[in-house]
Amino acid sequence: MINLIKNELIKLFGSKKFYVLLLVLTGFSFVPVIGAKVLGDEFAIGGQSFALTSLSGILSLLLPIFIIIVIADLFAEDYASGTMAVTLIHPITRTKLFNAKLLAVVATIFLLTTYTLVISYLMGITFFSWSEPFVVQGVAFSATNGILFTIGLYYVSILPLAAFAMLIILIISQFSNSGTAVGASIGLFLLMGIAGQIVKIISPFLITTQLNLYAYFLTEDAVINITTALAVIIAYGLISYIVGVIQFNRRDIML
Repeated sequence: MINLIKNELIKLFGSKKFYVLLLVLTGFSFVPVIGAKVLGDEFAIGGQSFALTSLSGILSLLLPIFIIIVIADLFAEDYASGTMAVTLIHPITRTKLFNAKLLAVVATIFLLTTYTLVISYLMGITFFSWSEPFVVQGVAFSATNGILFTIGLYYVSILPLAAFAMLIILIISQFSNSGTAVGASIGLFLLMGIAGQIVKIISPFLITTQLNLYAYFLTEDAVINITTALAVIIAYGLISYIVGVIQFNRRDIML
């Protein structure tokens, strides 16, 4: 299994597309900096708080689209190029290959989250004063506790991103063309986001809403909100995984 995961990561990291995504992510991190400078709010944002400030936009738009592109490469592109069929010539089960690809996606999510965290702190330190103490919802944190709190919020966000990834794997597995798969998946992502904004009653049950799981830790009803979010995240992840494995095992994969 470890070798399978390693092979999937080598394919991903060997692609120029992945490094273009990192450049885009870096460029996107400048947006809050430019906004603060233009609006004259640079004194309202500190080096400590910048990482938390930039998290929302990245989680709600950029990382989900990146995840879609990564999954399309590992599933639809592999299927279309025949690489998947070649891999299955070896004595491995389809379920094991599916799990290896899924774990490679989760590892990539972890990497992108870590990269975003580091870049955000570097941006905050470079363009804004450090500003201590770090205050969130009226609670003051020391420098160390503020950093640990922010890191925790970043890595908690991996849970909904992983569940979202499992849903996208299920969608992308229906296509053999990566371009079509990406277009359909981004369309679904945007549609769910719009639906959640228009029809508020269904919003808590959409995985796109729960991508901002970290924000519930900043609310007064944190326990209730987090419990509801985790239930939705687990449901999406579990159902998508089970159906995805069944479909992957039944799919015709030919050279």
